[in-house]
Amino acid sequence: MYGFELAAERAEPMIKAIEEFTRDNGQPPEALSALVPNYIDSLPPKLPPLEIVTDPKKLVEYGDNPWALTALVSRGLLNWDRFIYFPDQAYPEAGFGGGLERIGGWAYVHE
Repeated sequence: MYGFELAAERAEPMIKAIEEFTRDNGQPPEALSALVPNYIDSLPPKLPPLEIVTDPKKLVEYGDNPWALTALVSRGLLNWDRFIYFPDQAYPEAGFGGGLERIGGWAYVHE
């Protein structure tokens, strides 16, 4: 879990860039690459393969947040662990097929 703590710290500039992009454009970016170079010089290195979720139909699964970050971080053949970020920080006790463990402002889903 220490590696995910570090990833959460490294992702902070990207989260701030998403928030700034959203303020300026009235909606979040559809892809993280849209943040570069106007909002952040480059996407932070050494992060799990994060994707931004902006589709309102999919955001229902993410607590109706305005956007969410998610990465599948499977460890093994039949494992669907996930690393997620909700801007409103209102994570459920369980969901996404397992229990959630808070890691700073993020959550790790143990499937």
